[in-house]
Amino acid sequence: TSDLSLEDFLEIFSKSGVRKGIKLDFKSREAFSHSQFILEAALYSRDMDYPVWLNADIIKGPVNSEVEPVDADYFLSRSVTKFPVATLSVGWTTRFGNGIDKGEYTVEMIEEMTDALNRNLVTSPVTFAVRAGIAAQSYDQLSNLIGSSVPGSTLTIWSSSPNDKI
Repeated sequence: TSDLSLEDFLEIFSKSGVRKGIKLDFKSREAFSHSQFILEAALYSRDMDYPVWLNADIIKGPVNSEVEPVDADYFLSRSVTKFPVATLSVGWTTRFGNGIDKGEYTVEMIEEMTDALNRNLVTSPVTFAVRAGIAAQSYDQLSNLIGSSVPGSTLTIWSSSPNDKI
């Protein structure tokens, strides 16, 4: 949790003069739902003239992840209709590191992601958030994902700790 509300954060950032983008990471449907009106007002104000990424893990991912994904249809449908100027960053829940160093994004996981994007009429490029240690074991699947996605889509490769063996 934070003592700084989303509304306060966006206002402070907008007035700071810093011209960098921001990435907002939503861990639940509820967090995204409660943020929509604030984001809608901010994204259409003249003060918000910087890139905004909306991120959520929307598909259950590798290695029997125990984290529940954000509802894909809810996140995508609202992002597409309410925030078309934002860049979508979507990924999978994962479990990796601390002794777990084998796992891959399967063909089925890739299909589930592309099905969700197609079902929700995502037509702008997205960035797929993929965990480095798992991405390194999923070259063919991720190549197919990028090849079958909206042109201009990319991978954002991340790692959460030194325990992520690559």
